[in-house]
Amino acid sequence: MKIHKVSGSEALSFSGCEAKWMFAFHPGFHLESKKIGPAITRGNIGHAALEVFFKEFMNTSSVDKAKETTTSHLTNEMIKDLSTGEAIRASLVGEVVTILDLYFESDTFKHFISNTHIMGSEYSMEMYVTDEIILPGRVDLLVYWTAGLEKGEVQPIDFKFVYNFWTENDFFYNSQIPTYVQLGKINYPHEVVRRGGIMQFRHRKDAVERFKLTGIKPSKPDIAGIMDNHIKISQKIVELKELPVEEARTKVTRTLSKYTCSNCSFLRLCKADLNGGDTTEIIKYDYQPNSYGYDNMDEE
Repeated sequence: MKIHKVSGSEALSFSGCEAKWMFAFHPGFHLESKKIGPAITRGNIGHAALEVFFKEFMNTSSVDKAKETTTSHLTNEMIKDLSTGEAIRASLVGEVVTILDLYFESDTFKHFISNTHIMGSEYSMEMYVTDEIILPGRVDLLVYWTAGLEKGEVQPIDFKFVYNFWTENDFFYNSQIPTYVQLGKINYPHEVVRRGGIMQFRHRKDAVERFKLTGIKPSKPDIAGIMDNHIKISQKIVELKELPVEEARTKVTRTLSKYTCSNCSFLRLCKADLNGGDTTEIIKYDYQPNSYGYDNMDEE
């Protein structure tokens, strides 16, 4: 029996636009754009730097050593970008250096690092949602709170690099944290896992408040509804992945709305594909194999 892995991110992509999912995740395409915008690039740089910091801190228990290693990592990134003509990316590395320097000096960080035990950075967890489907997740940080309101709790934390802090509705419509909380409950059945956290790093230069860690405690009905939704979407995804790409292409729908399509990285490819044009050259020059995803597996 083949076991399929469908992440929350893949399910979210599918629910937003099935064609976008097809280009990104169907084995016949499995693409990502070579051109990544500044917001995603900044976030990727920041996430990688925080991974370096927290893994070094886990190894040494020294904030100073972890900061030194992170600074070295970012310096090397900037040198590499400048040497290859990636001036825009180098400037974004510089922004992340400034953001993290401020963060490590902030009361938000000092309170967090002194009241938690770091269990994992870029930490992977999995759970079966059906006999044939696994929900995998990779949390930016997994911590155990040793003091404060959350004392005694295991908490998954997600990092966000933002221009403005999220609104209440932004948190309400986010299924990521409830999913991580459920993964934590399944993977740590003897621990208290009842809330997750979103750590926001605000890159707006004139902002007074730059960092905010928000705890989110999803209800049991909230988690149950999100898991049920994930199962239904995952079953559709599995069915489509089993089809040859030409047949899958006839089954997916396209959102075709200004809001969804205007910032889609697959816009040019989708338009050509919709009009029956040859997409070979577009794929060759504008896209590359998708670096995100989880391998399926066979079970006896």
